[in-house]
Amino acid sequence: MFKMKKIKLFLIIFSFLFIALKPIGYLNDFANLLTQNQKQEIEKKLREIEEKTGNEIVVLTIKSLEREKTIEEYANEIFNSWKIGKKGKDNGVLILIVLNERKIRIEVGYGLEGLLTDSICGKIIRDIMAPNFKENDFYNGINKAIGVIYEIIKGKDVEIKEEKNIPPIGFFLYWYFMCILFGYFFAGLLGLSLELFIILFLQIFTFINRNTYLYQPYILFSLFIPFFFLFILLPISYYISVRFERKLKKYYGKKWKKHIPFYLRNHINFTSSKIGYGGGFSGSFGGFGGGASGGGGATGRW
Repeated sequence: MFKMKKIKLFLIIFSFLFIALKPIGYLNDFANLLTQNQKQEIEKKLREIEEKTGNEIVVLTIKSLEREKTIEEYANEIFNSWKIGKKGKDNGVLILIVLNERKIRIEVGYGLEGLLTDSICGKIIRDIMAPNFKENDFYNGINKAIGVIYEIIKGKDVEIKEEKNIPPIGFFLYWYFMCILFGYFFAGLLGLSLELFIILFLQIFTFINRNTYLYQPYILFSLFIPFFFLFILLPISYYISVRFERKLKKYYGKKWKKHIPFYLRNHINFTSSKIGYGGGFSGSFGGFGGGASGGGGATGRW
């Protein structure tokens, strides 16, 4: 009897959740992120886009994800369950916003994947939605994202401005130049080569993850790690230089400096009496058209 009551309670709760997540329009703000006027404006905008282009852009906000589900899985299920986009064209877009997890997903139907690539969706999340969401300005984040998506699916080339909280390219170039310079100072050409390798590896790794929510932490790591590596070079350089100097003096006497390998040389080697640091060694809505998701899009967070 007790088990039957639990089963009935589960079915009631499940039915309630299922009904609650039926579409009520193109904008479905179940997390209550927007005011009533903002909801009306965005709903009107989304309807006009569908009327003018036939493409369906749907916005869904929820408070939290279901347990043991990723945002990608959840977005794909909603997309296919609601049949966003026209049947046969699959020209739908779902913008999913999860409040508690602070996650965003743009799910794209097959028919629009050529225009709304994963890279473009990632930039929309990273450079438009996330900065506004961090300021709790959900209206502008959503509204501007819709505007950019609309322009793109019309076939226009849209320049998405860089994220405000990412340092300018000039800062990166200066910072990396200084790291490479000090790498050379501490460990000659070997230090320079190691710094170059680390910087290139981190830049490639960051680029590969540019559409993930870890993009910003990776940018910070790409700045911090080359600098931190200099402090690893210092003790290693001192330890190796002392041992190396003894061996060179033993075999070559006073002319030991001339036999320092070229890849460990710098001007300090020839002006200092010790290599050490001087010598430098290593350190129920009625209107969606039956579309299906293509699995494309991007995920991010704010």
